[in-house]
Amino acid sequence: MNSHPRNDRQSPMGHSKEANRACALDASPRLPPASIRFVMMLILVFGAIGLCWSQVQSATLPISLPSSSPEPDELWFHQGESQFGQLETEILHLQTPYGLLGLPAGAIRHVQLSQGPHLLDSILTANSNRFSGFLTDRTFEFRSAAQTNLVLPREQIRRITLNRLSSNGTNSPKSCWIHLRNGDLCSGILPGDSVQLPGPQETQTIQISEIESISFSEGPSRRIEVRLLEGESRQGTWPDRNLEIALDIGLTLSLHPTRIARISRQLLTNAPVVGGHRFATNDLAPSHFPGMVWIRAGTFTMGSPVEEADRDLDEGPLTQVTLTRGFWMGVREVTQAEYQAIMNTNPSLFVGDPQRPVEKVRHRDAREYCARLTQQHQAEGRLPEHHAYRLPTEAEWEYACRAGTSTRFSHGNDPELRQLEEYAWFNGNSNSSTHPVGTRKPNPWGLYDTQGNVLEWCLDGSTSELPGNTVVDYQAPAEGILRIARGGSWLYDAKACRSANRDSYSESTRSSDLGFRIVLAPVEP
Repeated sequence: MNSHPRNDRQSPMGHSKEANRACALDASPRLPPASIRFVMMLILVFGAIGLCWSQVQSATLPISLPSSSPEPDELWFHQGESQFGQLETEILHLQTPYGLLGLPAGAIRHVQLSQGPHLLDSILTANSNRFSGFLTDRTFEFRSAAQTNLVLPREQIRRITLNRLSSNGTNSPKSCWIHLRNGDLCSGILPGDSVQLPGPQETQTIQISEIESISFSEGPSRRIEVRLLEGESRQGTWPDRNLEIALDIGLTLSLHPTRIARISRQLLTNAPVVGGHRFATNDLAPSHFPGMVWIRAGTFTMGSPVEEADRDLDEGPLTQVTLTRGFWMGVREVTQAEYQAIMNTNPSLFVGDPQRPVEKVRHRDAREYCARLTQQHQAEGRLPEHHAYRLPTEAEWEYACRAGTSTRFSHGNDPELRQLEEYAWFNGNSNSSTHPVGTRKPNPWGLYDTQGNVLEWCLDGSTSELPGNTVVDYQAPAEGILRIARGGSWLYDAKACRSANRDSYSESTRSSDLGFRIVLAPVEP
């Protein structure tokens, strides 16, 4: 474990407070003359008629805010402001390495627009599919909450959050997960009921319902490994033709086998397997919360194997951890704008862009942010009963960071670090500063900056090693003054961005590369 007893550095920024304003209203009624009262009555009558006429006209509009939508859509601009309303662009066109996709807005949860010609846009759907590429739409039609129709160029927009109910928000019981080599993830139904597996002597026919996963080798060989439910593995070659997949969002995707890294079936006896993790079938997302991703309960291996490059001793022994409850996790690290809105201060060193992650936050400050956010959202009726925001446990953090992987990074082992710059801000590409959240590629579960940008506080106290064996809902007691932080940062080199890397700091530490991410979960009784 890397323990860093840093000196606290106070931010030069002062605390800003809104000035209180008082307004006195004269409550004594005064009746106007009869003539004036008559004119006022006429104004009220014609005003009522005009209101009714405007409602009739608005009913004829082709698109209006759906009554079934729990919350309006939200646009985020580069300056940090946001606006509520409804996105009226019904189809978003994304040019991907495997073709042009026309994604219906009703199936989309988040759209992240790139901020440079060499960065990719990304779209996260309501059923946790993720696609990356270049949006070919140059403008977006948007109706504001004040019913003003706007046509906005994409250059003004940082991201879009859509909060509408859709039949495309769930996956078919016969669906599987397709992990693509570029990091994209989609769910859909494979064609037919069986897979033909040519072998050296004869072709094997394997029923899809018997398959747990199919792993594809890199390169043109098209070699695959089929793992069956009972544990047996079979080798073979995938035919040199595209695989037609009926996506759950209503599209058909044609993929050449060289673009696929793995296919994981969900159709199992009691528990579907997604990304190598076994999930409880009754652990379903209870609702939708903007800016958060539902992480289902499951079992994973925490820590790193002894042969992993750059491994530290505190990353073992390997520990099988079962998380019995799902939780919501922030798609991105908490930004300076979000922190300022709740805490009325911004302690960060790297200011200027409110979408940069907040840093120089002490552990207790991060916990206080969660408490205040919980109180505010409870008062607004936005939280389920007995739910609260908090920091993730260390096990929850690594589980979500790995997103079904067991490699050094969530995008793979990347032995020569050729891909890390696409996923993380670290000392090799950060120019010695933080960067706006969500500007690198996300992990397979749609989480941004789990590698790099800023380290992220966890609830756990510091330990010199993992517990080992098999544990349930693991959390180290918060004893002493040291607390766990995970994920690497702009300040550290690539090895600190590994999924298993662990760091610890004094809970009073303020550091310009130390921030946090929140989760929303049931409150323990």
